[in-house]
Amino acid sequence: MPSLNSGTSGIPLKYMHPYSINSEEHKHLSLYVVVVAILLAWGLYLFSTNIFLLPWWIEAPSVIGFYEILHTWINTQLWRNKYIRKIFGIKTPIFEGDWSGSITSHSVHANGSIPIKKFCIKQTWTHMRIYLETETSESYSFEASMNVDEFGTARIHYQYMNKPKDSAPETMHVHYGSASAKLDDNGVLETEYYSGRDRNNTGSFTVVRN
Repeated sequence: MPSLNSGTSGIPLKYMHPYSINSEEHKHLSLYVVVVAILLAWGLYLFSTNIFLLPWWIEAPSVIGFYEILHTWINTQLWRNKYIRKIFGIKTPIFEGDWSGSITSHSVHANGSIPIKKFCIKQTWTHMRIYLETETSESYSFEASMNVDEFGTARIHYQYMNKPKDSAPETMHVHYGSASAKLDDNGVLETEYYSGRDRNNTGSFTVVRN
């Protein structure tokens, strides 16, 4: 997998995982995209038959082709646009970015405050990846779900895998954990986590966007 140390940009979609959300926006917006794709394909057909005949070596996009182009554009870029979000009722919270803060850990390996070396989230409208790095380990999310309640508070629940670095204590090993984060009105992400039956490690961390 490409390194996330340089930031959240440039991570191929294949290295991200899908996430779910308690919203019907994907279904509704997909219908709009289908309609627009049909109109574009029909318009191109009229243009190529009545105004300008396309060369034989150029294949005009079909409805499916236009749909893939539009959906990719929305999934990677347009869904963040404030006007698009308002018009189509997109409620998916934007967690993407580089964050900074510290961890408060409660375990036999580390009890107390742990500086966060890197915490970043890469996100599209349908996929994401959460990465956390400290001096002794790295964590990658592999599944997630989001929830936006009736008050507009955004939460994300995710599962992650933690890999210790060579500098980590010998008692540390690869393990899995879960985390729950809440994004408050001031843009602060408050997270609580739990990892491993054998580790019985709990903790929390608060981060803000850089």
